[in-house]
Amino acid sequence: MVMEVKADMERILGSGISLRLSDRPDHACGRGGFPPPSPGKDDETDSGCAVKERIARALRLYKDAADGGALVQVWAPAPDGERRRRVLATRGQPFVLPSRCRRLLQYRTVSLAHVFAVDGGDDCTWEERGLPGRVFHARAPEWTPNVQLYGTGEYARMSYALIYDIQGSLAIPVLDPADASRCLAVLELVFTTAPVACFAAEADKLCKALQVIYSSVYLSSLNK
Repeated sequence: MVMEVKADMERILGSGISLRLSDRPDHACGRGGFPPPSPGKDDETDSGCAVKERIARALRLYKDAADGGALVQVWAPAPDGERRRRVLATRGQPFVLPSRCRRLLQYRTVSLAHVFAVDGGDDCTWEERGLPGRVFHARAPEWTPNVQLYGTGEYARMSYALIYDIQGSLAIPVLDPADASRCLAVLELVFTTAPVACFAAEADKLCKALQVIYSSVYLSSLNK
């Protein structure tokens, strides 16, 4: 069954999916669209607002199609004033949470208190980057049918994953339309105990919802 899920995920993700936001005008959050690389502070605000709005729209589509068994949350860059660096945080970002799953609610609460380093280049450790940070840095997806199989230091929320029985996880990078080497956010899908086939099915629904909102899907090899 695990091999079947692996085959399903490879089909869903193609050769390694990452999302590049549409260059088409979007009137949400002010002027819409996206700024060129190296924007000023005001342009960063507009871009961040547009990204957040588009992701929120995609998550609404996903929620309508999904079975309601997964937590989906967004990790976006935010300033860390104490250490004067950027981190990924999910606080204040769009999310989808099953109404009847207390474990995922508690895990969402845990995630709100976590941040992951995105600055520091190759000097950042895996522990500092965490799963969202690794995907943000590599600009490539990462998935596993069971996060509890990760080694020490690979999954910063491991102790909570064991407490709340978190298993399936898929993280997808969202790329800048003007510069594909610039990641804007990371989408994370999280499952508790569930038939492994459900994981691939929900991942498929999430990717389809994202593709409706994001007009361009760029494929890269997972084997590079």
